[in-house]
Amino acid sequence: MRALVKDDVAGAVLAALGGKSNVLSNTVCMTRLRVTLANPQAVDYERLNDVPAVLGTATRGMNGLEVVFGPQTVGAVYHAFVRLTGLQSSAEALFPMARPDSNLSVQVNVAKRMPEISVPAPLESSGISDVDLSLLEDLFGDDEDADDDGVEIVTHQLLVLNGPNVNLLGISGGPAQAGADFAALLELCRQTALEAGFDRCVCLQSNHEGDLIDEIQDAYCVYDAILI
Repeated sequence: MRALVKDDVAGAVLAALGGKSNVLSNTVCMTRLRVTLANPQAVDYERLNDVPAVLGTATRGMNGLEVVFGPQTVGAVYHAFVRLTGLQSSAEALFPMARPDSNLSVQVNVAKRMPEISVPAPLESSGISDVDLSLLEDLFGDDEDADDDGVEIVTHQLLVLNGPNVNLLGISGGPAQAGADFAALLELCRQTALEAGFDRCVCLQSNHEGDLIDEIQDAYCVYDAILI
């Protein structure tokens, strides 16, 4: 997805959510941008669902909201959203304050078309089972590309798939790992991917094996490498 497109989508979503001051925390899952809001009543749902890349919305607890995107779109929009809000991924968005009388409310816009996404050619299989960062650096180098308008095109993309319970890192009772939480893991993946020569790193997590397999299949001809 072109940088200008994802920035426009993230900006339109943020405006419909009531602006930067109404967003307390945010994170990302397999297909959704999850936010915790200061005032859920400030959300303009009609405007939000009119954003081209938004497929639907789902409420979570008393002040949580999920904005549904396609799996190939959510990562780019999330990173643009983080830049606009200045808020890094937070566990608060994964577990918003519960409301006893709330029901999951989902609206899906099935007729919408996804924005065009720049798709790089897939890497040929090298037969390498253990890949270190130095090899990835040598493989990808520092080459860049741009379209006719001078907008940089993402050329090397890494998909990181996290499995069951990884989203509970840092949560009381979750997997124990000193000094680490889910937000720190996402940032570590992003920084390591950049150091390895990738232009973009998309991190997804699911507790369901089928979702992960779907992502692996959908990654064909989209991502240059997958880290599971």
